[in-house]
Amino acid sequence: MSSVGESSWAKLKQVLDGKVPVIIASHPRSGTHVTIDFLRRNFPDCRGYKRPFEPLNYLYLSLDGFAEPDPICDLPYAVKVLGRRRFPIIKTHAISPDCTNVAFFGNQKRSLPRRLHELIFRNARTIYVYRDCRNVMRSMKHWMSGFNPLAREPLAEFIRQMPQNDRNRVEQWIQHVESWMRAPQVFSLGYERLLKSPETVAGELREFLGIEPTEPVIIPRPENSLAAHVTRRFSMRPSSTAIWGRRRNESAPPLEPGDAVAILDQAGPLMSELGYVV
Repeated sequence: MSSVGESSWAKLKQVLDGKVPVIIASHPRSGTHVTIDFLRRNFPDCRGYKRPFEPLNYLYLSLDGFAEPDPICDLPYAVKVLGRRRFPIIKTHAISPDCTNVAFFGNQKRSLPRRLHELIFRNARTIYVYRDCRNVMRSMKHWMSGFNPLAREPLAEFIRQMPQNDRNRVEQWIQHVESWMRAPQVFSLGYERLLKSPETVAGELREFLGIEPTEPVIIPRPENSLAAHVTRRFSMRPSSTAIWGRRRNESAPPLEPGDAVAILDQAGPLMSELGYVV
């Protein structure tokens, strides 16, 4: 991003003028896309679009793709997405709100350019989505097993793996949740509460974002059929942005009692603070 010309930065700054980016931050497998689609379906001001055959990430800005070194996204992509709605949606799994490390997967530290961070976060509203750590670990192992041999180990081994920073996967979850939830001006949202009380959550988001939802409130549902796949490619506003894994038609394995105990030994205090029964 350091080689990007001043004209590109000027275009980005111009398109952000008057915009209120809505940042959806989360640990992977915590309900990220359900939340994105909840906003898209229920808040017209967040309802961007993509052209036929454009990928789904034109419905939201994939912020982590700008991380250096070797970013996979560029400023013209950001300008397109951010210009399509007054409250454009932005997604990130950044490990902390300063985005000095957005490399959740992998060993190499990768950071968001400071200039981009300042422009995006300047007028943004941030929603942090969290989920029961036990279900996060189950879902994450199941999803990652489609592309990462390490995830094919038993869950007891998977949660003890240390992908980076000398923290195991449960400790990573704790760090992620605490760093985001304790940041100022962040709306913390439990994934389970979104599914259980969508009308209440919509009312709270109306107050937080200052925009009106439609009625009735819609709970988005992931769609895995071939018809849904075709619709997602052609539609300008498909119902779901969910990322399908290679094992999408299989269920995550159940949590064994010993695995639950191992997770609670580390994450129990924070999970209790979040209202989960431990």
